[in-house]
Amino acid sequence: AEPRSRAELTSLVEELQEAMEQAFAPARHLPGQLVGVGGTITSLAAIDLVLPEEAHRRVEGHLLTAKRIEEIALTVALTPLNERSAIPGLPPGREDTLVPGAAIVLAAMGWLGRACLRVCQRGLRYGVLATAAAAP
Repeated sequence: AEPRSRAELTSLVEELQEAMEQAFAPARHLPGQLVGVGGTITSLAAIDLVLPEEAHRRVEGHLLTAKRIEEIALTVALTPLNERSAIPGLPPGREDTLVPGAAIVLAAMGWLGRACLRVCQRGLRYGVLATAAAAP
């Protein structure tokens, strides 16, 4: 069930962090800036920036803090599902997936010890391509 309070969101984030510890422990202390990609990240940024759908491309490079992500997730969670489409910046089709997605983002940020992340509209395949292109 979707978290409906700060306590429920915190509990879900803690459960996710335990799973991350078991699955990704070697990657925990990698250096560098945290970059977020994908629909949940860009949706969170669009809500934070209060962007209409046609302007969502302007999220590139936006800085999101864990505190702000939690605020957005709680706002969405406390809004009845049938009223979420009125939330400025929330793209259609994300009404029922944003809160669980935000919980995963918060869990990863907490587990990695990062208070903020930079939004990137490009997906994972771009990162893989950039890494391959930079290899000798």
